[in-house]
Amino acid sequence: MIEFGTDPRVEIHCEPGFYSFTEGTSGKTYLAKLIAQAGEQGLPYVTYSYYDYVRGVDLAAVCEKVQAELVFVDRYDMFSEDPTVQEQIQNLAQDIVVLSDLKSSNPPILPDDYLVLTRSAELLEVT
Repeated sequence: MIEFGTDPRVEIHCEPGFYSFTEGTSGKTYLAKLIAQAGEQGLPYVTYSYYDYVRGVDLAAVCEKVQAELVFVDRYDMFSEDPTVQEQIQNLAQDIVVLSDLKSSNPPILPDDYLVLTRSAELLEVT
């Protein structure tokens, strides 16, 4: 389990792998924001978005630099056809938790599982 003490607290109950959220899940952008904040505070967490992709940010290099344990790929469907990104995600998912916000029903990489995000005032929980 990955847990960090933001406000609200975040708990992610996942083994290493590539995951997406069930359709209609709300709070994904908020979760990405909390993960980014935790990463900025020095935790080994990375967020990656379409904006990073068009700027040429290398996802694998960023993850290696911080020895990432958790990655949130926001709107993966916007750049999912890029074979380099596909390969990076597959390689990362062998060792770390890769969460994705995936709007496409036919992604090039199928998630290992679909997750549920529950939210209260005290806790954001991913199961």
